[in-house]
Amino acid sequence: MKKGNEVLMNTDGDIMVSIWCSTYNHARYIKDALDGFLAQMTTFRYEVFIHDDASTDGTSEIVRNYMNKYPQIIRAVIEKENIWENPKRSEIHLNYEKKYTKGKYIAFCDGDDYWIDCYKLQMQVNYMESHPECSLCLHNGLWLDCRNGSMWAGNPYSGLDDRDLSPEEVIMLYRGHPPTASMLLKRELIEGPEFFHKMYELDWPMQLYGLAKGSVHYMSRIMSVYRWYSEGSCTQKLVMNKEYLFVFELGMVWFLIQYNEYTNYKYHIWITDRIQTYVSSLIHRIDMSMSLKEYYSLCEKQGYHFPSQDCTKCLDEMERVRKQTFDMTFCSETVKKITKKYAHIIIMGTGRYGTIIGKQFESNGIEFSGFAVSEKNENTNCFMGKPVWRLSEIPFDRHNTGIVVGINPLRWDDILYSLKSAGIEHYYCPFLLEEEMA
Repeated sequence: MKKGNEVLMNTDGDIMVSIWCSTYNHARYIKDALDGFLAQMTTFRYEVFIHDDASTDGTSEIVRNYMNKYPQIIRAVIEKENIWENPKRSEIHLNYEKKYTKGKYIAFCDGDDYWIDCYKLQMQVNYMESHPECSLCLHNGLWLDCRNGSMWAGNPYSGLDDRDLSPEEVIMLYRGHPPTASMLLKRELIEGPEFFHKMYELDWPMQLYGLAKGSVHYMSRIMSVYRWYSEGSCTQKLVMNKEYLFVFELGMVWFLIQYNEYTNYKYHIWITDRIQTYVSSLIHRIDMSMSLKEYYSLCEKQGYHFPSQDCTKCLDEMERVRKQTFDMTFCSETVKKITKKYAHIIIMGTGRYGTIIGKQFESNGIEFSGFAVSEKNENTNCFMGKPVWRLSEIPFDRHNTGIVVGINPLRWDDILYSLKSAGIEHYYCPFLLEEEMA
């Protein structure tokens, strides 16, 4: 809260929180963000650092006015040239954060979002200070659709109680992402391993890093507003620019592969699910007349490319998955080896993906014994001229039976549960990236 020019916070001692605000052409919104910062009622000192990415709509002038009015609180870097498309954008931000911020904790809020609770920082800091094992604190927020003005509670996690989040919840985001404006994290988390700073967007990766370094706590109290589809936002870019979306999703696959290795595969089952979500999106969007590598080259010509060329290493593997999904005559070398290794080969699944594997086997002259499903209806005793069994009722020696999973592995954890519950030992899913990749 403010009384005239007075900001109600303790001005003694070290800075407890540094607020990082990225803004570009947010003249219509930035005052809401800045007023939300200044309205915080705290027993500690905080500061605001604004990175203005060479705005052209008057945002920079608004930022300067606030700096002049609150010089002890607000500082800014106003770029002369826009760095949004700079592949090293995240590294530039990191250098600014290290150089210009002093807080024990870092809070984030983009210039088109804003805080609506004057006790937000105090509540989050109170929790973090009393729970040193907590590396990151999040909270609920409102979503404001800039296209029609509608607003609703995001509720990214089920339940109304404040609680620590499970790794599955942080990774899978079943109910959508928590707002970036809700994040308060320990200062040391802004560093992170090098591969984190190759990402264009760091909000969700930062949450994953927090998960790797401690507990992630969620507060159900609504304390911010996220403007959805605001002009020039990342959301709008992802929807309207297919080249940007392709590079973004490819980057996420690359990041998750690195993160999986970094965490010693501690969260492998859920990371695999998330990788497959992006892979499925990538391979279904690009016409088969152009390879994924050719399309990436096209994106580069349009000015979109990922900061690390290592990301292209997984394109060949995704190309294999794409052929496995759309080419009925294709059969990978790995599948061929598996079909020769076991006396009995069974395809798991009788839907679209099971049909694809069945037709690919027929095209390549590969014999298989039949199909298996986790739950079998009474009238599904035969499919493609082959018998259908429940996984648990396969009538062959498990040691000499290989399962080829013909199911879209968007929920690989569920598929694994069915396989393991049935005592299946040998299985392979050709629609996943190879094990060494994922």
